[in-house]
Amino acid sequence: MSRWARLGLWLLLVPGLGHLLLLCIAMFGRIGYPYDLEWMEGGLLTHAQRIADGAGIYVEPSVEFIPFLYTPLYPGLIGMLSPLFGISYWVGRALSIAATFGICLLLLLMVRRESDASTRKLAIVGGIFAIGFFAATYPWVEGWYDLVRADSLFMLMVVGGLWGLRNWACTPGMEGVAKLACAAALLGLSFFAKQTGVLFVATGGFLVLVLNWRRVPIYVGVTGLLGLGGTWLLNKMSAKWFWVYIYETHQHHDFNMDRFYKSFGNMLWHFPLMSLVIAIGVLLMLVTLIAKRRLPEPSRGLALWTPVFAVGVLVGAVGWGTEFAHFNAYIPAMLFGSLCAGLAIPSIAACLAVWMADASGAAALWPQRAGMLAGAALALQLALSAWSPSKFIPSEAEYRAGNQLVHTLREVEGDIFIPYHPWYARLAGKDTKVHLMGLRDMTTGKVWKIRGLDEALQSHQFGAIIFDNRPVGRELRAMHRYYRMDDYLPASASPHVFTGAGAVWNKQVSTLVPRSIWVPNKPLAVPAGTRVLWSFEDGRIAGWTVEGGKTATAWGRRAVSRPLAKQGPVRRYGGRFYLSSFHGGDRATGTLRSPPFLIDGSSLSFRISGGNSEHLRVELHIDGEVVKTATGSNSERMKDVTWNLAASEGKTATIALIDEDEGSWGHLNVDEFWIR
Repeated sequence: MSRWARLGLWLLLVPGLGHLLLLCIAMFGRIGYPYDLEWMEGGLLTHAQRIADGAGIYVEPSVEFIPFLYTPLYPGLIGMLSPLFGISYWVGRALSIAATFGICLLLLLMVRRESDASTRKLAIVGGIFAIGFFAATYPWVEGWYDLVRADSLFMLMVVGGLWGLRNWACTPGMEGVAKLACAAALLGLSFFAKQTGVLFVATGGFLVLVLNWRRVPIYVGVTGLLGLGGTWLLNKMSAKWFWVYIYETHQHHDFNMDRFYKSFGNMLWHFPLMSLVIAIGVLLMLVTLIAKRRLPEPSRGLALWTPVFAVGVLVGAVGWGTEFAHFNAYIPAMLFGSLCAGLAIPSIAACLAVWMADASGAAALWPQRAGMLAGAALALQLALSAWSPSKFIPSEAEYRAGNQLVHTLREVEGDIFIPYHPWYARLAGKDTKVHLMGLRDMTTGKVWKIRGLDEALQSHQFGAIIFDNRPVGRELRAMHRYYRMDDYLPASASPHVFTGAGAVWNKQVSTLVPRSIWVPNKPLAVPAGTRVLWSFEDGRIAGWTVEGGKTATAWGRRAVSRPLAKQGPVRRYGGRFYLSSFHGGDRATGTLRSPPFLIDGSSLSFRISGGNSEHLRVELHIDGEVVKTATGSNSERMKDVTWNLAASEGKTATIALIDEDEGSWGHLNVDEFWIR
């Protein structure tokens, strides 16, 4: 090979190595982030903690815990490591990062394995391209490789098991049997990392059948013993809850056929030049096999791994069609697609060498040149797919936001419930509770009884509930009856997620952040020496007089316990009920006047929100005169107002709630009139 050809090969390595560098920057830039990078990370840590504590995870669904609908290997490994390293985000991420690097190493070895002396250097280039495309998939799957999730470990087990079968299916003697059994065991155990391992177990059986059919019984025996035997054992130990979670509950979830069919185009055309090179390599291989009745050694790998790529695409389509799925479903397809792209380079060169076996001189160089040309196409695709790691790496502000949130949780008296991020409770020194995904899983399709959930809400077990900026769904339908939204968390106490649903950099969806604080809707504690004039906790406005005739409808006939139609969240009211003049919307008007009351204290306090206008006001009337007024601040968040009445003690007064505004923000909300 000439000096220029060697230089060309080195240049072809640059895009693949560049993407690997970007991947390393992203993963190591966030491994130590002590909060959720993805909304289910903390939930998996609670799984690991229960396993470490010997509590088990496949149990009756309750307010304390509901497992995700996954098999237990990944959190089990974290739990097993806990005596050495504890349980934390960095331990789970380190496990996933180690698995990711293991996959990269296997990709390089697998491509190099499928070559001969004439294509060895092209195979190394192909291996780097395989790693490069796998790394370049990271931003498309929104940074899934390094999470506290099972995907990377699962794929390492699958790739390692299949590669072991490829290497050892034909190894003679008991050594070959033992090695094949180890590879089969790895594939059998992959089911306990993720259920879709079943499809790759079947794929492994296909490989053994093709490579050495006499060892199929050994393969079936090992995978069956581990898969079926392990399932039976876990099901027996969990009083059959294991099967409920990993199979039965899935059957009640929706499957979207449109997403299933769309997935094939998504995966095959995400890197169009990669798919084109694979297609050319497969086509040239088939033509060579049919016309020349010969399959060169470097093409055998492409022939063997292309069907595995097809299985990966099918797994991705099935995964993406499943309810609640995300882009991590595409990882198997993109991994095996990356492998086939790398294998296509030496295969193309080897097939052309068969066709040009009698060529000499400059013509004899064309097979190598064709391989380099295929590599150039892949290099161009990688160059066009460059990405920035920075959007995946939390800033210092995110660290501070997480710290402030944990401080806020620590200050809450009693238990807290933070269903989107339960591990945050652990960080605040409190007990974890069920993850929202568990609640959602068990209330989609068939509705399971969640032991203790309604009772915990009804008894106001939680001093606070922290909810992300999502509507309260039917899985927590009782929450509105027993809790009220007290306020929004400030942005400085709302750490974002950076991967998956609600990722902060994804402009297509809203960010998923802790957003609102809910508190029990029980009456507020009244300080000593304070008399409650009106708190409206019976839901009525008896004794108050409506002024303005039949058209005065703004204040309605009852107090309200939640925002009215098209009204934003009303915050910081007391107890369960408050008054609002939003009945009929902003255009409605009217006045409410209180019954007379004795001023037997030095101050009067109340809460008010709504519009800021002279036509919207709370008035205090003494001896027929208006002596105090207050209005809102163009916000639904109630503010505290205190009037000094020391000079009026002993007199009789009334309060008028006046809404004469028909424009935007033409309403008021009021609550908790106290005198002391």
